[in-house]
Amino acid sequence: MCSTFKNCDVDLLLNVIGLLRTTAASQNTLTKIGNKMFADQVMAHAKAHYTEGGWDVIVECWDNDQLNELLADCYGVEHEAWRVLESLVDVWSERQADARNSAF
Repeated sequence: MCSTFKNCDVDLLLNVIGLLRTTAASQNTLTKIGNKMFADQVMAHAKAHYTEGGWDVIVECWDNDQLNELLADCYGVEHEAWRVLESLVDVWSERQADARNSAF
């Protein structure tokens, strides 16, 4: 590495900066693709299990942006986001059961 900027080759420095920008842009694109895939997987699962538990709430009340925000809140760890979703679905399922039972 160069000890001072004056000793560095400016072209090399510009190439490194360009490479870093390209890498960051690629990572951002991959994150967006990963988030869309996560949201699509959740919606597909929720639609397949619409009548089971509280998955209907995900289908009816959540959108891809909210699912992606949940994933971001879980630091991009999909299995953690799934765990949070499943706990929410369980709560909604219990509330729906309570509502059905109190109707009589």
